[in-house]
Amino acid sequence: MKWRVANTDGARWLEHDGKGWAADGQTTEEVNDAKGKPVPVASLAETYRPKGDGDQTWLYQAARSVIPGPVKVTGTPPKVPAATGDYPEGAVF
Repeated sequence: MKWRVANTDGARWLEHDGKGWAADGQTTEEVNDAKGKPVPVASLAETYRPKGDGDQTWLYQAARSVIPGPVKVTGTPPKVPAATGDYPEGAVF
């Protein structure tokens, strides 16, 4: 799957070509700092735990969390996982 996440002025971006990824310097540094750690899921009040080095879903969520918005997503990004529904009673989102 080829996809790209970029902020609207194009200064911050990350793209995946189906084999590997590239990004601007600051995004590369922030994504590398986050490697192996859970990242927030953009549309849910949950985190996504990486499932290995080549996990595109983790990379996509990491890009969405470190690139300041608003962002434009192009191509076919990985599917965002569904909520587990395992929330504490009274949780507000």
